[in-house]
Amino acid sequence: MIDDKLIYAEMLAHIPANTHRLPKRVLVIGDFEGGVTKQLSIHTDIEEIVVLQSQVCEVDIFGHSKCSVVTGESVAFLSDCDESS
Repeated sequence: MIDDKLIYAEMLAHIPANTHRLPKRVLVIGDFEGGVTKQLSIHTDIEEIVVLQSQVCEVDIFGHSKCSVVTGESVAFLSDCDESS
């Protein structure tokens, strides 16, 4: 049987990554199980994946070198981001 979560993560990751001309930086909001982030890390063009979590995730699945996790105040993080990047 195929895991529905895997299919969901693949659709959320690969369709946008493959339709964007040249993705370099990706923001993932709320990937608690890490499936989307894991699928995005496969893409060699993506240099940085930032995962924005509202709370600390107990599963250490974000250990990829491309990935960083930001927990805490989401609005403050997003307001500090440069719109051009």
